[in-house]
Amino acid sequence: MPIFLFYGTDAYSRLEKIKFWRLEFEKKHGGATNITIFEGKGTSANEIFQTTACMPFLAEKRLTIIKDFLRDALDNERNALADLLEKIPDFSVVVFSESETPDRRTGFFKKIQKTGKLTEFPAFNGIKLLAWIEKTVSQKKGSIEKEAILALSELS
Repeated sequence: MPIFLFYGTDAYSRLEKIKFWRLEFEKKHGGATNITIFEGKGTSANEIFQTTACMPFLAEKRLTIIKDFLRDALDNERNALADLLEKIPDFSVVVFSESETPDRRTGFFKKIQKTGKLTEFPAFNGIKLLAWIEKTVSQKKGSIEKEAILALSELS
């Protein structure tokens, strides 16, 4: 069952990973027709489950991205979805994206940890942040002076 949890305070890297997954999914499975994105607040477990259980349209897979569900959803909705996770069909790829580190003690987190794959995106600081800024600028085919790297690192 392809369930993923991306979490952590490095929003840039987490969102870039989701963007990459969306683009690759669209290339492989024919456009955005089979991609659904939910915001955690106000989203029901049943709504998410119904979407993930729906057969993909003219494709092999369906991608569902759920943002900040662990943080923003009501407790009863988190518990209900935890019970439904194992019933999500294999043709659905489900990605939970959390802007904060979730409470590892909750049943929902433990269920995802047991049935899915977790990827943490911790915030960089110090030398790691400086190296990351320089590497990211270079990957984007840009150049940056050391003073600018230091100035950017102080903004975080």
